[in-house]
Amino acid sequence: MQKIKNVLSTLLLIVTFVLLIVLIFTRIQGETPRFLGYQLFRVSTPSMSPTLQVGDIIISKCVDDVSDIKVGDVITYRGEEGNYAGKTITHEVVCEPFVSNGVTLLQTKGIANSYSDPLITDDQVIGVMVRTMPLLSAMYSFFMTPWGLVGVLGLLAVMFINELFTLKALVKENRESDGDKEEEETSQEEDSSVEDSPDTENDEFSDCSDSSESEASEDIPDEEAAESEEDITSKEQAEF
Repeated sequence: MQKIKNVLSTLLLIVTFVLLIVLIFTRIQGETPRFLGYQLFRVSTPSMSPTLQVGDIIISKCVDDVSDIKVGDVITYRGEEGNYAGKTITHEVVCEPFVSNGVTLLQTKGIANSYSDPLITDDQVIGVMVRTMPLLSAMYSFFMTPWGLVGVLGLLAVMFINELFTLKALVKENRESDGDKEEEETSQEEDSSVEDSPDTENDEFSDCSDSSESEASEDIPDEEAAESEEDITSKEQAEF
């Protein structure tokens, strides 16, 4: 169970780190990060304080039908008038969407502002905020400091070294496992050789027995010859 938790924590850290890198490089290119219909934005002014603070990173979902937007939703849109022209704005909807001259309009306002924004059309809407991402915000803010890059590089170095030690341990474990297998095979071969040795001795013994019997059989004719000589001598004595 603990291993599963460690794996999940590592995966979460990796995903967060990858999102951070993508966010930074995308922002450097002047674009907005997009993932499967979701986009990341970073709050740069206190107009939505205290709900959103400067430096907060939010995730917004792209909108297909602005009529689904409700009062109280926080939306992100492209400003086209006044001080908002050419900027990406994240403010709260304060009025239900309505249609005027065949165009759907929305009214928004920054929570900390004392005035409402200019009316916006449905094609200016980028997305509706889903939630803030505190961990990603903290990492992004840290990365943007002078020591941030050093810290991130240090973290990468630690992760790389940890992976090296893990790989080394796996290699050592595999070698020990192979060594145990070789020792087991060697012991099995020795046991089989010990079991075969009595048969060899029995064979030698039987060979010795056979040789003794053959020697005994070779001695028999000599005894018979001696007996025959005695019989001849006795016969000669009898005749004499």
